[in-house]
Amino acid sequence: MRIPLLGICIAIWFVMTDLLGLSTLHAQEMGKPILHNYSPRDYNASSANYMAVQDRRGLLYFANLRGILEYDGANWRIINVPNRSTVRSLATDSTGIVYVGAIGDFGYLQPDSMGRMQFVSFMPMVDIADPLRNNQVVVLGTEKGAYFQISGDSSYYHWKANKLTRYPLKGFDSGFSLFYYGGKLLISSPSTGLAEVKEGKIIIPDTPILKDRYILDFLSYDENHYLAVTDLYQFWLINKDNQEVSRFETSLEKELKDLYFSGVLRLQDGKLLISTVRDGAIVLNQNGKEIIRLNESNGLQDRLIIDAFQDKQGGVWLSLSKGITYLGMSVPLNVWDESNGLEGLRYRNVETP
Repeated sequence: MRIPLLGICIAIWFVMTDLLGLSTLHAQEMGKPILHNYSPRDYNASSANYMAVQDRRGLLYFANLRGILEYDGANWRIINVPNRSTVRSLATDSTGIVYVGAIGDFGYLQPDSMGRMQFVSFMPMVDIADPLRNNQVVVLGTEKGAYFQISGDSSYYHWKANKLTRYPLKGFDSGFSLFYYGGKLLISSPSTGLAEVKEGKIIIPDTPILKDRYILDFLSYDENHYLAVTDLYQFWLINKDNQEVSRFETSLEKELKDLYFSGVLRLQDGKLLISTVRDGAIVLNQNGKEIIRLNESNGLQDRLIIDAFQDKQGGVWLSLSKGITYLGMSVPLNVWDESNGLEGLRYRNVETP
């Protein structure tokens, strides 16, 4: 992947520094990141996109309503799933394999004789009695292969060493979520709280973690803590060593219920990017305070963000209900314009070459 050209940004920065004295602005303030909107006409597929991943070569893959979108920085290509179903989930494992979760199907990508990626289905290995038809499959990529969770089913699949194994969760309904961090497969449900799973067996800690809560999103926050967002739109820090739980206060808790939280991404610089259904993306600093909000009023083509992904170069890709948007979050010199309260300045979107 090539980083977008910065010439116009640098020029604007110097003009503004000389004329407006912006070098005195508070360190926590930031301009609007350089962005580029990709419409369905650009990539020739459905408007709806659900998430993105990047393989070892730097190529990007997007889960799309019509299949899997592949982007090499210049060209788009659609990879179809045999049943032409919607792809909702993508993940990579430690070896760089891209795994795919679709409606009623799941598998992985592998190159054909020409080196072009194609979808390989696990369905021939699945018992036809398994409740998979028309159900959504969510995938987790790990150093231990891949895990697949099927909506409406109280079990999960594990692909490892070219073997697919199904693990039923006895006495458990389908209302749970799976996460993988620190070498452990984790399950979350109101009945168990956050617990470890080993080959279908749930290991509940002596002191339940966030019991009676649905965890909407879960990630590694720093060296010592996980971050969990619950169904009450509260943010919690969980100590990785002793599992102690503490609140992580943010400036958004009262607002997120109306904005419809859809996900949280920890950026490489430690900031948090909150995706919402009704008002685009909101960036928080390490103290939980809002720095900037990106929506239709300042260049985003769609306010409904389904997921956000940061690539190896630091750029952020927003999967939208109406397209894809690239944010140049890794660029230290961002754009300042009327949306930042400055009149008389203009900029244009900078395309990724």
